[in-house]
Amino acid sequence: MQKTKFNTFDESLINADLHTVYEAMILEFSGNKGWWKRLWESEPVDIKPITEPGGSINITVHDIIEGHFSARTVSIVEKERLDIEFYAGDFIGNATWLWKSEGDKTRVSQEWHASPNSLKFKLASQIINIEKIHSKVITGGFQALNKFLADYRVQNPS
Repeated sequence: MQKTKFNTFDESLINADLHTVYEAMILEFSGNKGWWKRLWESEPVDIKPITEPGGSINITVHDIIEGHFSARTVSIVEKERLDIEFYAGDFIGNATWLWKSEGDKTRVSQEWHASPNSLKFKLASQIINIEKIHSKVITGGFQALNKFLADYRVQNPS
């Protein structure tokens, strides 16, 4: 395994069941452009979905410096684990997403290991805390998902 410069772990307890959380996140990863779009957007690269090994997306992260990179699924266990690799763009590395049911809530986590791959981020990492920015984007996504699901429940009561 290649040593990476950036290594983060972020998690949150989302106020919805496992199926709902997983489906909302997969839709977002698949380019749905919904609840996470202020911080993070993705666009499918080809017709193979992110839910299959080899499925690829282009990702844009909106923060102090806009980041662009490409990711593809390495392996997936539905509603449990998604392993991806970043193979092109501003970062090279990998990440693992985990989902775990905790009663009527879902614990979601992401472990990220990456190194800068562009001159822009090699230079930026000398003066800004990339790991802190990454965690801000991921935890912001978790907060946005909780809000999105709460708003959805208000608009669509059972």
